[in-house]
Amino acid sequence: MPEERSTFKDNSNEDCEKPDGGQGEEEVQPEPLDLRPYQEELAREGLKGRNVIVVAPTGSGKTHVALRLIQNHLEQERAGVRKVVFLVNQVALAQQQYKACRKFLTDWRAKLVIGNAGAEATEKVPFKHLLMRADIVVMTAQVLLNALDQKEVEGVCQFSMLVLDECHHTNLQHPFNSIMHYYMAVKYSSSDDHGGVLSPELPQVLGLTASVGVGKAKNQEQARRHILKLCAHLDAEHICTVTENTEQLARYSNDPKYEQHLCGKRPNDHFQEKIEDIMKTIEMKMEKSEYLYHEDTEVLREKLKLRPHVRGTSQYTGWVSELFKTIAMLDDAEARRFMDSARCMLKFYNDSLVLNDECETQEALTFLHRQLNERYDPLGKRVTEMDRFLKELFDKNLPYLQVLSSQQLDTNPKLITLEKLITKAFRTEPESRAIVFVKTRDLVSALLKWMLRRPELKALKPGKMVGAGPSTDKGGMTKNQQVDVMEFFRIGDHKVMIATSVAEEGLDIRKCNLVIRYNHVTNEIAMVQARGRARATNSQFMTLASHDKGVQVKEEVNFIREMMMHEAIKELQSEIATNLRKFRMELDQIQKEEKSKRDAELAARHGKQLRQGEVIFRCRNCDAYAFVSSDVRMIESMHRVVTDLEYRNRNTEHVSPPQEFGQIQVRGRVCCRQCGEDWGPVLLFQKAKFPGIRLEGFRLIDDRGRKDIPKRWKQTNFFVSNLEPEELTRYRQDAIAVDYVDIGD
Repeated sequence: MPEERSTFKDNSNEDCEKPDGGQGEEEVQPEPLDLRPYQEELAREGLKGRNVIVVAPTGSGKTHVALRLIQNHLEQERAGVRKVVFLVNQVALAQQQYKACRKFLTDWRAKLVIGNAGAEATEKVPFKHLLMRADIVVMTAQVLLNALDQKEVEGVCQFSMLVLDECHHTNLQHPFNSIMHYYMAVKYSSSDDHGGVLSPELPQVLGLTASVGVGKAKNQEQARRHILKLCAHLDAEHICTVTENTEQLARYSNDPKYEQHLCGKRPNDHFQEKIEDIMKTIEMKMEKSEYLYHEDTEVLREKLKLRPHVRGTSQYTGWVSELFKTIAMLDDAEARRFMDSARCMLKFYNDSLVLNDECETQEALTFLHRQLNERYDPLGKRVTEMDRFLKELFDKNLPYLQVLSSQQLDTNPKLITLEKLITKAFRTEPESRAIVFVKTRDLVSALLKWMLRRPELKALKPGKMVGAGPSTDKGGMTKNQQVDVMEFFRIGDHKVMIATSVAEEGLDIRKCNLVIRYNHVTNEIAMVQARGRARATNSQFMTLASHDKGVQVKEEVNFIREMMMHEAIKELQSEIATNLRKFRMELDQIQKEEKSKRDAELAARHGKQLRQGEVIFRCRNCDAYAFVSSDVRMIESMHRVVTDLEYRNRNTEHVSPPQEFGQIQVRGRVCCRQCGEDWGPVLLFQKAKFPGIRLEGFRLIDDRGRKDIPKRWKQTNFFVSNLEPEELTRYRQDAIAVDYVDIGD
C-alpha cells in the first residue's frame, strides 16, 4: 500500500514548511518543569524504569508526572533508541498534551500527529520519516495502530517509551489494547526468561488515569480482578497513588460540590399520548399481519409478545433493536419489507418520545419529520403498501402534532430547571464555564437550538462538542472543529458547552466550574471523568434527571464502585509490596492466556475462510444479489469497499456534495437497483472510485446456506485483506476501461 501521509506539527528549529503555511504555529512560552512532592511520589517507581499506572484525581497534574518521566527517560545515556510516543484518544487532547511537551520539554523535538485532516491538513510526511525527526511524538492511538497494521512502523520497539493517557480504556478492541497486543507479541516472541526484568527491546509503559474502574464487579474480588487485568494489559507492575502526601494532594485537587436534581414530567403531555397511540396502531398492524403465520416467523412471533409496555424508554429501544436481526433473518422478502418498515417507524417514534422527554416538543417533532422525509423521499427506494400506510398515518396526524408542539412550548420541567441552574451560576460568577453532558448527538443539537432561543442562555454563546465519526449533516464534527470548539470554550467565546461523552476525558478547562449530567448516568469511570471537568474553585457537579429514571440507584452504585476501586487498588499495592514475584506471575498468566486466545481466533478466522468459501451479500430489503466476500477489500485499515466492477450494474449511484476525511472523499451513495436500499457511500481514494459497504444494508449467506445479519464487521466470519498497491493500480486501470470514474468529473 502507498505510504500513508500523516498530519503533524513540529516544534523543532529545522527548516521545514510551517503548519499554517509559513507563519508558524502558536507560540508557547517555555517553563521549567517543577513537581510538587505528591507528584514526585507518583513518579517514583516510573523513574526506576518500571512499567506503571499512575492513578490520581483529575486536575492533580498527572501530565506533569508524565513529562517528568519522559524527561528522565530521554536524559538516560544508554544504548539503543530513545523515542517516546504519547498516545491519547482525541485530537483536542492531543493538541493539549503537545502544547505541554513544547512548554516543558524544550530540549527535545516534539511532533503532533493527528491523522489525516482533509482540506484542513497541515504539513504531511510519510510516517517513518516523521519518526526519524522526532524525540517525542504526540498522537491519537488510532493513527499509531493504523501505522502498525500497515507496517509503516516496524513495531512498538521503534519507541523506547509508551505513554497512554486515559489508560483505563486498555481493554477489548480499543486501539490502546490493540497496540499493546503488538507489545505482547514481542514479549512472548522467545522463551527467554528475563526474571521479571523487561527485555531490552521492549519500551517502558506509562499509563495515566483518574479512575481504573471495576467493570461490572459485584464484590471486592471481582474488582481486584478487573484492575489486575488492566495491569496485565499494560504490563504494569506498579499502581502509583498518593499515600504519603495526601494533605497536599487535597489542597491542589478540586472536589466539586455534588447536587442531584430530580424533576417530574409535563403535567399534560398530549404529544406523548398521541405518539403512543400511533405506535399502538403500528404494533397492532404487525401482530395481526398474515406474514406472522409463515413457516419461519415463530421467533418473530415470540419477540413481538415480549414488547415492553412503556414506550419512550431504553427498554423499548432495546426491543426494537432486537427485532432488526430477527426480521432480517426471514426468508420471505415481502415479509421482511413489511415488518422492517414497521420496525423502523417504531424506532423513529420511540426516539421522538425520548427527545420529547428531554427537550422541547418542537424538536421531537422536527426530528420525527426529518427521519420520515429521509426514509420516504429516498434515493429511488421502492415504496411498498406498508410504507404508504405508515406515511399516510403520519401525514394524517401531523397537523394535530404541530398544534400540540406549539402548545407544549416551555413546559418541560427539566429544561426549566436546567436554565435556572445555569443562569444562577453565571449571575454569581459571570466568567464561569459550564458543560452539560447528554447521551446522544440528537439531544446535543436539540438542546443547542433551545438555548439559542432563550435570551439569557443565548447571551452565553453556547456551543457543542460531539464525536468525529458521522458527517456534519448527521450531527458529527470534524477533528479540527473539535479542536476549535475547545479553544472557543477555553477563551470564553462559548461559555456553555453541550457535549456527549467525547468531552468527558482529560480536557483541561481551568475556568469550568459547573458540570451537569443531563438525564444520563453511566458508570463510575464516566462519573469520575465528568466530575473532573469541574476544575475551578467552588465548582459544582450536578445530575439532573427524571424521577422515574432510577438515577438515584445508579448514582449510588457508582459511588459504591468507586469505593470498591480504591479498596482493590490498596489490596493490589499491598500484594506488590509483599510479593512482587507472585504478582508478576499473575500478570504473566493473564497475558499468556489472552495471547493464546487471540492467536487461536486469528487462526480460526483464516481457517473459516478456507473451509467455508464465499460469503454472499444480498440486499437486506429485497434479497437481490450484491457481491461476495472475496471482492471486499479494506482501504486505510478502516473502510471496506467492493472491488468487483460488475457490482456497478446491480446498484445505482446518487451524487451528493463531497465531504473529505483525510485521503478519502465521500461523493454520494450506492443504493440497490431493485428496491433503493442504502448500500453504502461512494468513496474516492487515490484517484479511484470505490463503492463502500454499509453492513446494515445486507444479509449475509455462507456456502452452507446459513444466514446472518451482523451489525459490526468483527461479527463476520471471513477475513478482509487490505487493498494492495498492485490491486489498486489494476482496479484503477479496469475502472477507466469500463468508464467507472469519479462521478464528480
